[in-house]
Amino acid sequence: MKKSLLILLLACGIWSIGCGKSGETPTPVIPTPPVVVTPTNKRPGSIGIIGDSSNVVKPVTGGMVLMGGGADVDAAFKWMIDKSGGGDVVILRATGTDAYNPYINGLGAVNSVETLLINSKELANDDIVAYIIRNAEMVFIAGGDQSDYMNFWRGTKVEKALNYLLTEKKAPVGGTSAGCAILGGLYYSGENGSVTSANA
Repeated sequence: MKKSLLILLLACGIWSIGCGKSGETPTPVIPTPPVVVTPTNKRPGSIGIIGDSSNVVKPVTGGMVLMGGGADVDAAFKWMIDKSGGGDVVILRATGTDAYNPYINGLGAVNSVETLLINSKELANDDIVAYIIRNAEMVFIAGGDQSDYMNFWRGTKVEKALNYLLTEKKAPVGGTSAGCAILGGLYYSGENGSVTSANA
């Protein structure tokens, strides 16, 4: 009986030591969710998106469309959409609207069409903006003022992302007017005005 009572007392003592309070209440660990870029969590620079905002990966074939401005050419956009594998299309501009979104979306089956208005060096160096461009299967640079593109994008993550698309990923890239003017190795930036016939 003494032996049973001793075992019972030892068991209660061990239990009270193991289950007793240590003086501190443990703080519950609440995991921090990863940042997910969705339409409700505004994408930097985005002025509109049609389609699925989640990234898809489609096989692409390189190509370039150089438009001189004026009317958009449906056949050129359809050619780019075909080369994009129907993936994500990104329109880049420094001014203007998202009017290309419904136009391009109506020309062929794509996962999404999004317009990014990148009108500052800060936006042009934003990691999410660069991520969206690098993961696009097709990029088109709208018209406007090419000096804006040079002033805002030169030497930034946007420039690096565009070069990645052209030289490594080999995705179709195009531009019209000012967007066309900045796509070559040599370009007319428009930053210092222009020469007229009278001055030449």
